[in-house]
Amino acid sequence: MIGLTRMVTKGGATRGLLLAVLALALCGNSGLFAEEDATRKDAAKRPVARQRDSASEIDEKAVIAFVDEHHAELALLLKRLRQHSDDQYRKALRSLNKQFRRLEKRRSSDETRYQLELDTWKVKSRIELLRARIMVTPDEDQRKELEELARRRIDLEIAILEYESDRLRRRAELMRQRVERLRRDRDKRAEEEVRRAFATEKKPSKNPKASEPTKGLRKASSTKNKKDNENR
Repeated sequence: MIGLTRMVTKGGATRGLLLAVLALALCGNSGLFAEEDATRKDAAKRPVARQRDSASEIDEKAVIAFVDEHHAELALLLKRLRQHSDDQYRKALRSLNKQFRRLEKRRSSDETRYQLELDTWKVKSRIELLRARIMVTPDEDQRKELEELARRRIDLEIAILEYESDRLRRRAELMRQRVERLRRDRDKRAEEEVRRAFATEKKPSKNPKASEPTKGLRKASSTKNKKDNENR
């Protein structure tokens, strides 16, 4: 099977550009994450100025570094596209930026889930690149490769669902334990709450300055009595 790199470099500028546009368009619109559909709908409702602000937030270097690290073939197509069509390049970059930012957000909250989603992204991207190759130059050998990638994608989907199922079971167990504690300690906690509400005793003040005015009055009274006795 002709490799993607060879196809782009030796297949001619027109075919290489077509492949790049097709592949990146497919990767950007294949629903790599379910939430992306909702994101696109929300973006369509935003004012134009706000959409431009969002586009300006793209960290191009970070996105390119991410693609270089995790998907060399896609990185090559992205560079090829940049040379021939800046508009298409920017469009692809915006799509990849959404995926990159979502993965980074997941990474900061759940490393295990992040790795599963990253592997899913890589497999789905490879599938879309293969679909683009099939559209440009169909090859029977590509059928087996596509089938293997599809199986891998399904395996990853199963792994994500199993991981989420285990996480929810653990959370449900914690909730069950909390319910049991509340039921067991209900009367005791209610009595304690009432006791605090009706507590009226005040602790004596520990501030020594609070008694100074009283001491002053006693001293003045003693001095006055002494003078009265002397006058007598």
